[in-house]
Amino acid sequence: MEMLPKADDTEDLESKAAFETQGPLKCWACGRGLDGSFDDKLEMKCTFCSAWNGCQRKGEKPVLLQLSSAISELVSIPLVRRTWSCFMVLLVLGTINAITGMGVFYIYPDFLGGTSGLFFYAHWLSCVWLWTNTLLNYAQSVLRDPGFVTAQRLGNVGPGALEGFRFCKACGQGKPPGSHHCRICRQCVYDMDHHCPFIGNCVGRGNRRSFVVFLFWATVSVAYVLAITTCYCLIHMDDIIQNLSDIAAKLPPLSKNTLPIYVVRFLEHSYGGLHLHAACVLLLLSCTVFAMTGALLLKQIRLLRSGETTISRLQSRQGRKRGLSTAGSSASFEKVLGSGPCWTWILPELYPHRASGAKQV
Repeated sequence: MEMLPKADDTEDLESKAAFETQGPLKCWACGRGLDGSFDDKLEMKCTFCSAWNGCQRKGEKPVLLQLSSAISELVSIPLVRRTWSCFMVLLVLGTINAITGMGVFYIYPDFLGGTSGLFFYAHWLSCVWLWTNTLLNYAQSVLRDPGFVTAQRLGNVGPGALEGFRFCKACGQGKPPGSHHCRICRQCVYDMDHHCPFIGNCVGRGNRRSFVVFLFWATVSVAYVLAITTCYCLIHMDDIIQNLSDIAAKLPPLSKNTLPIYVVRFLEHSYGGLHLHAACVLLLLSCTVFAMTGALLLKQIRLLRSGETTISRLQSRQGRKRGLSTAGSSASFEKVLGSGPCWTWILPELYPHRASGAKQV
């Protein structure tokens, strides 16, 4: 009984046939003829310069992939991208400063008013240090070049000079190993991890350190806010409940008509000079930010330990591992965070991080 080829196999054969009928096969880099056959990923390696040549796979994309591509194309329009990036950056800065304003300048002076002078000033210095590091590393993540691949003329390519290089059809140029094309930025990026909407920029070789350190300080900052606020509320919980009960006893019975009176009274009510609704908003905002930044930080730590990026891990799961090679945990961290003692990894970086081994075309 003859086995029928699968749909994917038929598409691969059609793609190869369509590619091969266009004429003699030539390498995109050195222009020499290609000898050999396509592998299972529809790619062929040049025997002279070692660059990879591929043909495009036929067949319709899944609906979700088509929708994702359409959204990426819309966001990649320069005006839309700049407007959206500006909005997201202002949103993040507003969230950071809202937590700082409510906590440091409004709530904490009442929380810590009865503490010793040494503890009070230590608290203020801690808040300034956390706020400065968070904003500084966020600004670096937004403003720094993530590692865009710059175009250069190939000239005379030597034997094996382009090992691991592939041709990017969107950019119309070669891209080094480990680099990927961002459909939103419309450029290839060295060691691209992902395009982050919250910084309006790609996360790549040039700014990944700043991004990871920003996540660290943002997580530590909101954890500090949660610890101070929660401890104060727990210590004074009985007094707060009793105080609220006394206020409720003086109000008319709760009904549909008297509900606005209750809302206004509790919004205006303060305990020890503090509006309790402000503490509730601070806790809710801090919990949300802590969950988001904490999850992203843990994900980045796992990727750093294995020497991968988000894209390279997805490719390895699909059996198409390219780019970064898995190394030891220490070497992987040092590649992104810099060489030196571990405690220097979380310090502000005054100069752009330049990883070694950047080979351009």
